[in-house]
Amino acid sequence: MTNEDLTPSPQMTNEDLTPLLMKQPLLLGFDAGSSSIKGVLYDPSQKKFLAAARLRIAAKKYSAEGALCVEHAPEEILRGAEKILRTLAAKAPACRPIRAAIAAQRSSFLLVDAETYQALTPVISWQDLRGAPLVKKLSSLNSLVYQKTGLYLTPYYTISKLLWLFQKDRDLKSKAEQGRILLAFLPAYLAGHLTRERTFAVDPTQAQRSLLLNIKTCGWDNELLKVFGIPKKMLPPVKSSFDDYGTIAIEGRKEAVKLCATIGDQQAACLALSSVPASSRRPGLINLGTGGFMLLPTGRKLKRIEGLLSGILWKIENRTEYFLEIFLGSLPNEDLTPSPPKDPIPLLAPYKLYAAGGLSKNRKLLQGLADYFGKSVTPVAHADLTALGACAAASGGKAEIHLKFKTSYEPKVNNSITGKTCGE
Repeated sequence: MTNEDLTPSPQMTNEDLTPLLMKQPLLLGFDAGSSSIKGVLYDPSQKKFLAAARLRIAAKKYSAEGALCVEHAPEEILRGAEKILRTLAAKAPACRPIRAAIAAQRSSFLLVDAETYQALTPVISWQDLRGAPLVKKLSSLNSLVYQKTGLYLTPYYTISKLLWLFQKDRDLKSKAEQGRILLAFLPAYLAGHLTRERTFAVDPTQAQRSLLLNIKTCGWDNELLKVFGIPKKMLPPVKSSFDDYGTIAIEGRKEAVKLCATIGDQQAACLALSSVPASSRRPGLINLGTGGFMLLPTGRKLKRIEGLLSGILWKIENRTEYFLEIFLGSLPNEDLTPSPPKDPIPLLAPYKLYAAGGLSKNRKLLQGLADYFGKSVTPVAHADLTALGACAAASGGKAEIHLKFKTSYEPKVNNSITGKTCGE
């Protein structure tokens, strides 16, 4: 059903319209983040938030060979997702169908048994740096990796940590070659356990961060697999971001919840912003959570700028949209170290910048970013923008998410890069 289906004809009364509205699905968005799992239940017909839930997840941090290791317990994440799903579904009228989507931290992964999907390793966080020594040894491949994936070879991404696991446990590599273990990103792990169909797949926004996905074809790249020695048998199939990921049975509900999308957390937050009324400038996002990221959507055009990351915003069927990304640093702290081009002003000119995430409440930080980039920065008045973006993803990107905003921060000093006074 589209929004047009809900537009009353001159003969229709409010009583006539109500049954149509009650058939429109509610949207349930998950955000599996670095410190918590969040969920939001949203009614697109009334543009109304019905319920929200949040559970904290623990992170185990330790040092291995001088490198920071950060891990999560897979079972804790799965139990948390199940609890949030039950909690939010209980808030939904029984007569309303529910469509769901999962957004998750993009570079975190684990290894699972190919038959049962039971976890064989902890969830290794994107913050984990155990692969740093391997990245140095593989630095000669950086140009190839960037050409193929749009990303640079860093220890934040999956590949160096996967190779580290293979070095430490030769049996894992052998089982991977036999197809007995699989590389699992968080949405694949959750969907594999939650859905009746045991759907185990990954979308391009997640798969790209493995440094094994070709950014142009949105498929696994055979040359990169060969270079890194990764068996293709261990990789999940790649589906569109907005696709059929199966159904989730909920006790007490006659109709199962349909899982309609999986997407990266930053991309989901961008999708929520796509509901901002059209203007002469595109919405650009500064997301300030465990890490700081600036995302600048570029539409169907893949753009490359030296020093910046080129990413997949989402994919639906044969259509792929892209973005440019600036990594602002690992947070929480106020000492951000953006690495934009020498003069970011032309790059940022087409964009209106919005800030979201837990640290978007930090006034000093937002004022500093406005000064640094010489651009107005408007905070989003919602703590769960990524979960709201997952709601939009559950609708195939069609639902309008009603957002509210706080007062903008205007640049007050000379731009720290160009030396130009604001407004020049």
